[in-house]
Amino acid sequence: MKPSLLIRGQWGLGDNIFARPIVRACVAKYDVWLETPWPELFEDLPIRFVAAKRDLRTQMRNVARQSPARWSTPPNGIREIRLGYGHAELARGSIVAALERQVAAIGVKLSAPCWDLPDMGAPLVLADRPIALVRPVTVRSEWRNEARNPRPEYVAAIARELTATHHAVV
Repeated sequence: MKPSLLIRGQWGLGDNIFARPIVRACVAKYDVWLETPWPELFEDLPIRFVAAKRDLRTQMRNVARQSPARWSTPPNGIREIRLGYGHAELARGSIVAALERQVAAIGVKLSAPCWDLPDMGAPLVLADRPIALVRPVTVRSEWRNEARNPRPEYVAAIARELTATHHAVV
């Protein structure tokens, strides 16, 4: 029987995608409970999901969309880690490297990250060319930081370039 582990994940959608190989590696050694607002990204892995409350509107809307049966309560006294990174961690390398260092402390080694997502069903957009999703530049009131985005004109230029080779969805 594997020991139990509660992973308190980050709340950004992109951060959860970066964390997926890390969570997968933890599953090999632990019975994992994952606190995330994006359980869809991990539903093919043998883990239990833990709901939490934050002042983040998009994430809390996704938590509310889930069936209450999706969420579990971890046992008392469970070993716990928090995945995350800040300026100091990023100064030492990438986001993934920062997350790898955190799980290395609990004996989890990421030998070859598996960058995938679960099957999410039929595509919403059918196209005869590759699809490029272009995210508009936004500044979130929950974590106001203009530096998290490229300049809007850069995004517009890339979108224009992609339309020559891709079906661009903005």
